Amino acid sequence: MKELGVSNASSKIGDAITLNSRAYKKAVDRPQLFSKWQTAMDNLDFDINKLSKLKQLNRNHFMEPLPLSKILNDLTQEQAVFRLQDIYACTAREAQFQKAELINIEDTVREVLDSKLIINLGIDINNNQIYTTQEMLNIENKLIRNAELLNKDYSFQLDEKDIFKAIKELEQKKNSLFLMNKLRLSFQYANPD
Repeated sequence: MKELGVSNASSKIGDAITLNSRAYKKAVDRPQLFSKWQTAMDNLDFDINKLSKLKQLNRNHFMEPLPLSKILNDLTQEQAVFRLQDIYACTAREAQFQKAELINIEDTVREVLDSKLIINLGIDINNNQIYTTQEMLNIENKLIRNAELLNKDYSFQLDEKDIFKAIKELEQKKNSLFLMNKLRLSFQYANPD
């Protein structure tokens, strides 16, 4: 590259020079390479019998079911109503921590939908099936009952005279501010410097 005056290896001519000046790869003797690997594995006391046992262990491994209560709790942690997509997303997130497979996700979503802890609310404006949990519905019903009870409680009601007094004071402050702004503006126009 120096002989040709090329300074940028990323240029077209730099690429061509790089490719043409490379040493070619040598042919690999695969049986010799496999033999070398086998010897290295034998030295580590890892033979074909141990590999077979490991494969058998994985075949007999049954995944524990994904935690349904945690998934339902996570679904309602930030929103009271959720969609089928949200159930899949939440279940998939949990499956990552459990190293679960796709079939576990499908089974868990089916279990969530069949659960008596979940309530189908119908379809939203975007044509998505929406759900909530029985626990969330109970919380919302309790909030409504408490709001209705507080609405009937007149013990903290303000006296009508105090309300009118506060309105009058607010109007006086508003008028004072209006006059002050008017005076400031008229002073600015009279003294533009």
